[in-house]
Amino acid sequence: MSDGAPGDPLRPASGRRGHFRMESGLHSELWLDLDGLFVDARRIAPSVQVLASRLESHGVAVVCGPLLGGAFLAQLLAQEMGVAFAYTELVGVITDDLFGARYGLPPGLVENIRG
Repeated sequence: MSDGAPGDPLRPASGRRGHFRMESGLHSELWLDLDGLFVDARRIAPSVQVLASRLESHGVAVVCGPLLGGAFLAQLLAQEMGVAFAYTELVGVITDDLFGARYGLPPGLVENIRG
């Protein structure tokens, strides 16, 4: 987690302690509130550039993230990499097991990224 130092790109992130059950089914004593990271994309641009450069050799054609949170990072990565962007929506929690949450592409995106 960020130390909160001025100029630290993770400074807008915050955390809460307690007991949290994640959508994945995993439990955690720490919840990271990352929404503040995306208020000013310029702040995290250097980190996005580093991540994009690490993914470059994998031949990425589309970057996809869940609409709640992950889509913001996915969109910034897609833009940096010059590839398509898509997002998924929570379809529902199928089971109470580990990784029981299910996500799906909205119908309007399926045709755009097919193949």
